[in-house]
Amino acid sequence: MQTFKISVLLIVLLIFANSLAAQSRKIKKADGAYLAGEYFKASEMYTKLIPKAPNKVTKAELEFKLAECYRKLNEPKKSERWYSRAIKDRYQDPMALCYLADAMKMNEKYADALVTYEKFKELVPNDS
Repeated sequence: MQTFKISVLLIVLLIFANSLAAQSRKIKKADGAYLAGEYFKASEMYTKLIPKAPNKVTKAELEFKLAECYRKLNEPKKSERWYSRAIKDRYQDPMALCYLADAMKMNEKYADALVTYEKFKELVPNDS
């Protein structure tokens, strides 16, 4: 009976490890599309990966990368949405705030953009 429990546990662990490895390969593939300038293709891949993210840190990174795709595709409404989500999920790069403010400005949300620029300025006071 003990051997059976250990065997089942090992099988479950192997399936979980394989799932994580597959997720990692898909993220690398999406990153490759992004680096190749295939922002639309990368955005589709990131969109599928976000719900399956193994943790909050990875989810925030994927949301930021998706926002970057939309920024490069000149889709400020979508980029604003995803920068906001990345920041909400505690994405650490302060540039996310700057890009969020830029998207807000492009979406004619000037008061919100000003507040967000001020938050960015507090985090990075020497940025010109």
